[in-house]
Amino acid sequence: MIITNISTSSFSSCFSGQKKLKYLIAKKILILFFITTTPLFSNKAQSQNISVSFQVFYDELSPYGQWMRHPGYGYVWIPVSSVNFFPYSTDGHWSYTNYGWTWVSDFSWGWAPFHYGGWDYDPYYGWFWVPDVAWGPAWVVWRYSKGYYGWTPLMPGHNHKNVSDNSYYGRRDHWTFTEEKYFGRREMNNHYAPRTSNKKIINNSTIINKWIRTVMQLIS
Repeated sequence: MIITNISTSSFSSCFSGQKKLKYLIAKKILILFFITTTPLFSNKAQSQNISVSFQVFYDELSPYGQWMRHPGYGYVWIPVSSVNFFPYSTDGHWSYTNYGWTWVSDFSWGWAPFHYGGWDYDPYYGWFWVPDVAWGPAWVVWRYSKGYYGWTPLMPGHNHKNVSDNSYYGRRDHWTFTEEKYFGRREMNNHYAPRTSNKKIINNSTIINKWIRTVMQLIS
C-alpha cells in the first residue's frame, strides 16, 4: 500500500475524488469545501453546536499528526502517537450521556476523530483516520460475551445499518474487550482483556443491536 504526502494546496482536490465512497458526501457538483452544522462533543463530554468542515479538520488536526494521501480513501490523517495506539481504546473511557455511551478521549484532538469519520489500519503506517462530517457519540460496533463488553472501530465504507446483524467482525485483533464490572470507569483500560484472547471471546459473543439502533436514530 502506498501513502504519499500531500501539500495543503492539494487539499480540496483530494477530497473531491472521494465522491464514489459511500461514507463521504456525494454531490452531483463537486464541492471543495462545504460546511455542515453538527453537534461537536468535547473531551469533557459536553455538547456544543458548531460548524465543521473538512477544512476545519485539516487546520485543527495538523499540529497533532500528518495528512497524507491514501490510494483507497484519499486524504487521511495519521496521529502522532505511540506504537501501541488503538482508537477507542488508548487514553479515554466510555461515559453515558444523553446520546448514549459516548467515547470521552483524553487527547486534545479527540473531539474530531472519535466522533466523525472512521478509522482503518495500515501495516506500515498504523491507524489512520478518514474524515466525514456526520457526528456520532462513537463510530464503533459492540459485542457482548459473558463477563465482557467489547467494541471495534467501524471501518470507513460501513455504517450501523449494514452491521446490525451478527456478521460484522472486522479484524479480531482490533477489538477491545473489558470486564463487565469495569466498563464505563475511567480506569477500565487497566482491565482490558489480552488481545490474544479476542478469538475465544468473539466466538462466544453476540452483537449488541440496542446500541446500534440508538446511533442510527441519532444520525438519521
